[in-house]
Amino acid sequence: MFGGLIVSHRPRRVNHLLSHDRMPSAYIDMWPVITVLRGKLPEIGASTPSYLPSGGGSGPFKMMHEDSPNPYAVSSMDQPAALAVDAERVTFIQRTYAHLTGAIMALIGLEWLLFTVVPPATMQQLVRTMTSGYGWLIVLGAFMAVSWVARGWAMSGRSRGMQYAGLGLYVVAQAVILLPLLYICISVLNEPKLPMMAALITTMCFMGLTAFVFITGVDLAGWGKFLALGGLVAIGVIVAGIFFGFSLGLWFSGLMIALACGYILYDTSNILHHYHTGQYVAASLALFASVVLLFWYVLQMMMSFAGDE
Repeated sequence: MFGGLIVSHRPRRVNHLLSHDRMPSAYIDMWPVITVLRGKLPEIGASTPSYLPSGGGSGPFKMMHEDSPNPYAVSSMDQPAALAVDAERVTFIQRTYAHLTGAIMALIGLEWLLFTVVPPATMQQLVRTMTSGYGWLIVLGAFMAVSWVARGWAMSGRSRGMQYAGLGLYVVAQAVILLPLLYICISVLNEPKLPMMAALITTMCFMGLTAFVFITGVDLAGWGKFLALGGLVAIGVIVAGIFFGFSLGLWFSGLMIALACGYILYDTSNILHHYHTGQYVAASLALFASVVLLFWYVLQMMMSFAGDE
């Protein structure tokens, strides 16, 4: 299941800048997209993770035997964190948030590298190519495919190396799809401080939502189907906006911020209650996707206000 999310604004300042051929005008009606692929999470007390087919599965999701020589193999001893002893549960949570922090730092590093190494003219042409005409639909489709592969690897029980490869691949995909949004913010709107402000707001929201789940211990697994439905509705609205050329406006950004907060609550709850102790890479990937989603729309809303000044 996935939720693909976009907002389309027509800030006057951006229209003025684009009229001077600084960016492709078609991009005004096709404001950037971000997609989050969602995987099914393991159930408490299950003998094998619920994302595996009955009988242990096959292919990349095949359950490894307990006597496997692979030290990272998922076995029947790998239990939900909620049922694990305190030491194992704490270790799992620490590893999850450590990997989340590492993924965020890697994303920041990749964006810094792109803006530092790629010449301005090449960067402008790259963004123009990605966003002209239906180019963004192609980029989005490629991102969805890469995300599906990355999540499959991150949930894999074959080796820890494959799980890390999935997380790394997903970070690279997010860096690519964030590039046009950051370029418009920094180079077109000339607002280099906005990403930092959006990151601060995102961090504060994330910490508050995380604290709520950890303090209350609430299990929000039942939210999954509603969040998935919200994502599907968003996809329909996005595609309609792209093909029929209407602007979605600030209200859509606000709704997507609420959806991203819901996903953070949902993912955090699953970390406490449903992920297995060996799935900290997959858990960190899910949280990373939700955090980037929140950042995207916080920045999107701030850019809209800045563009109208």
